[in-house]
Amino acid sequence: MRPPLILTPRLRALLLAALAGWGSAATAQTDAPSDLDALQLADRTPAPAAAPARDWQGHIEAAAGQARRATWAGGGTLGTQRLSLALQLDTALAPGWRFVAANRLDLDWPAQPGKEQNALHTLQEAYASGQIDAAQTLDLGRVRAHFGVATGYNPTDVFRAGSLRSQVSADPNSLKRNRQGAVMLRGRHLGDAGAMTWVLSPRLSAHPQPSDAPFSLDTGASNARHRALLAWSPNLDGHWKERFSAQALLLAQEGQAPQAGLNLSALLGDATTAFAEWTGGRSRSQLAQALGASETPRFHQRLSSGLTWTSPHKLSLTLEIAHNRAAPTATAWQALQQGSPLAYAAYRGWTANAQELTTRRLWAVYASWPDALAQHLDLSAMLRVNPDDRSRLHWLELRRHGERVDLALQWQRASGTPLSDFAAATRSQVWQLSLRRYL
Repeated sequence: MRPPLILTPRLRALLLAALAGWGSAATAQTDAPSDLDALQLADRTPAPAAAPARDWQGHIEAAAGQARRATWAGGGTLGTQRLSLALQLDTALAPGWRFVAANRLDLDWPAQPGKEQNALHTLQEAYASGQIDAAQTLDLGRVRAHFGVATGYNPTDVFRAGSLRSQVSADPNSLKRNRQGAVMLRGRHLGDAGAMTWVLSPRLSAHPQPSDAPFSLDTGASNARHRALLAWSPNLDGHWKERFSAQALLLAQEGQAPQAGLNLSALLGDATTAFAEWTGGRSRSQLAQALGASETPRFHQRLSSGLTWTSPHKLSLTLEIAHNRAAPTATAWQALQQGSPLAYAAYRGWTANAQELTTRRLWAVYASWPDALAQHLDLSAMLRVNPDDRSRLHWLELRRHGERVDLALQWQRASGTPLSDFAAATRSQVWQLSLRRYL
């Protein structure tokens, strides 16, 4: 028999307050971004945007649900509750200069899987941005810098390692938005030849605090090594400009040979976009890095490619195939599962922190359908399959947008053999109902 779902007084009060602010359906702030132009590559110098009505924005969110434990973790069900507060600030400092900050607090009962603390506070961003002249900008501080054109696995997103402190959803967009940025100095130049971005990110701590430290101004997890990045997006002429986009990257980081990267995106028709994301360079294998083993560096490639099709009814479907030569083969992965539990746990912890593929292959399908069943009622879905061990991850969300309030129902299920890629999660199935009130 399942235990009853219990709402604490603080959650019950929050739910009632949020419901009081429910308005008629209208265009509202949402955490889910609108469909981006597939040819717009990450981290290009953006066009000037209109100033917001106020300098700060935020939301408070209450969630409650039921989770089923995996059989290897003892089985049974447990109630889950979460209270989150997110605030963002974008304000002018002086002519040509502004200050950007983002802060998030998550309170979970019980604590998130793999965490010991119920409360996780993260300073996600805090940086000053200056417009040096018409073609150059400069950013200094903690920045959430994103690179890549793929939906799920992004080999060129070099700042994702150590950035995820709190995971409230399996949605790839949520993972990118809610992560902690890295401290860096970033410059961008827009010229006739294209857009050039350079980044210098220092190592802040050789022994960073664990990712579940309750309070984080600077854990050092996202600045665990010195890094320098150069990215160039060329301006194309004529027919190519309208249907094709490219970005080349070069990464130099402490303790590893330089890594090259490439982002490509092309319109194949009025409704179909193709994309490819690639990195390559000499490095030790992921298993050697996770276990601290000595190994002669070899050339390893990572690739994520696929197609996105959009119907006349706004339904977008993305098929994505990812490959990682630095990860274990299916045979090596099976041997790791059957070998030392300490080695298995160390490798799983390393891949989770680095947000890397566990094995060499991953297949995925993503769906996004705004106004699916009614106006302001959005449907999102995801299926990830690991063909090396046949495990699967299913995720589904139905979200209703109000004038000041969002109501969302999420379902997530992992399947496969024990210790497989997705079925190793302690919670095999999760239902969650969340209510978000915009401030």
